[in-house]
Amino acid sequence: MKHSFRTPPLFPTVSNIRPWLAAERFRYQFFNFNQYGYRPTDDFIEFCGLLGSTTYRVIRNARSDDGVYEMRNVRQMGDTVTFDGDWNEKAWRNPTIRIGGRRYFARSYHETLKIKVARGTVIRPQLVWQDYPAKVGCLKEGFFMDLPDGSNGKIVIKAIYGGPKIPLSHSDLDPPHCYMANLLDSSPITVAEFASGKSRILVETAWKLAKKDPLSQHLLIVQDNSDAINLVHHLQNTGIEAMRYMSEDRWETIGKELTTQLDFPILLKKLLREIVMGTREIEDIVIEKVSLELLAFSSFHNMVASENELE
Repeated sequence: MKHSFRTPPLFPTVSNIRPWLAAERFRYQFFNFNQYGYRPTDDFIEFCGLLGSTTYRVIRNARSDDGVYEMRNVRQMGDTVTFDGDWNEKAWRNPTIRIGGRRYFARSYHETLKIKVARGTVIRPQLVWQDYPAKVGCLKEGFFMDLPDGSNGKIVIKAIYGGPKIPLSHSDLDPPHCYMANLLDSSPITVAEFASGKSRILVETAWKLAKKDPLSQHLLIVQDNSDAINLVHHLQNTGIEAMRYMSEDRWETIGKELTTQLDFPILLKKLLREIVMGTREIEDIVIEKVSLELLAFSSFHNMVASENELE
């Protein structure tokens, strides 16, 4: 089957250039602040951020392939399935796809895709297409200027754009205690040495902060499933109420050895079972709406997430 584009893939093209007052105002700073050691002002940093955000939005949203393709050379070993297709590999880089109505996170190797499927699932050659995420938005005016002076966000962004360096703190302590002291002080950036017990200290710090402020929430983000399991192990030893967030679709595709009793699907099924059996009253359940900004800048002490779940 030859693929058919309903909408051809689009790539960003500059078709018109016109003066922009903000760009004209910052022309000198933009091209000369590095050469002459110029310290960027807050409004200049915001201008650069808005410019970069707009550029990323154009590139991300314009590259689109909504074609439907036939899976070729399907190979399956256990829960791992690889297959080829006639798609444009540039528009199919690590895509989220649909096969038979189910959603999968794929890894791309040129024109070959690899996916993980639920245990016992057999994938046969069929049609496949991309399941597009929501369109990427832009930063809004004021995203930087409206940040409180002295906040971690403003300190980090200023440092990235050539502003004052972030000072080191608690450098007189040994690595593990220095790492914990920085976290307890909400330092902008905390860096720890290799094999300094970062996972254990993360959990201990979240526990101390939760005791200090019971209403605080802590989001612990790790790189992969193995790191998440390591954190879960430490959390179980502290008695902290914790949850490893993972969507049910994703959870079904990982090996049984990578699951834990704190995984969201397991805890959700346990809760629903208690409600059905009458051992948990629905009135006991409190659901709160949390804004994206609040979730991004707070730590969620009863959640452990794997980085690839946030893509």
